[in-house]
Amino acid sequence: MMELIKEVKISKMLYFMLFFPTLSSGPIDRSRRFEQDLEKQISRKEYIEEYLLPGIKNIVMGVGYKFVIAFLINTYWVSRIPKDMSFINILSYMYAYSLYLFFDFAGYSLFAIGTGYIFGIQVPINFDKPFISKDMKEFWTRWHISLSRWFGDYIFSRFVMSSMRKKRFKKRTTAAHVAQMITMITMGFWHGLTWYYVAYGVYQGLALVLTDIYQRKSKFYKKHKKDKWFERVQIFITFHIVCFGLLIFSGYLA
Repeated sequence: MMELIKEVKISKMLYFMLFFPTLSSGPIDRSRRFEQDLEKQISRKEYIEEYLLPGIKNIVMGVGYKFVIAFLINTYWVSRIPKDMSFINILSYMYAYSLYLFFDFAGYSLFAIGTGYIFGIQVPINFDKPFISKDMKEFWTRWHISLSRWFGDYIFSRFVMSSMRKKRFKKRTTAAHVAQMITMITMGFWHGLTWYYVAYGVYQGLALVLTDIYQRKSKFYKKHKKDKWFERVQIFITFHIVCFGLLIFSGYLA
């Protein structure tokens, strides 16, 4: 349950809002957590071991992700895919763009996190091996984590609680499914008003709803969900669901 902020300190709020490592593209932090870092007293040894060294490590990884791996994928794969939209070209672009976007954005996030650590702020993680997710619900706990949590707290959870309080739906699951659609469509609009961003939001909402329905209704899933072979199948399928969503997001099909 989220607590109301009882007192707003203007100087700290401005520092939070204008904190340059995360100002442009995140990760999205929370003001209360940010202020706790500002007020925390740490020793020189603690700063070196828990802030400076992890910060440098994240910056180095971020540079490697964004300026080496993402650059190579874009230069030698994405940019070399022929423009005619054959099945093979679409498939190749889907894989290439998905990997490029991950390494580019995750690299930026790692750089921002590392810089934040050096300034004494433990900026939250934004990506956590998203391509090994076993379903779309797990994916959104691993991909752009700070954004998905923000939308989860301020749109999904509030809509579900409001719906149950006002008895808009008979079942909580129905409220949750409607909330998932609203949340993901809103996220699509958040990226921009272009149709493929909205389509991406609709696609992600449907993917979450259908995943939940399948996991609730399928006896096969309930029987095999802990089997290693089935986990590998789920990862394979989820990876392709994710990649097709990112293909929509890219605007390549426009």
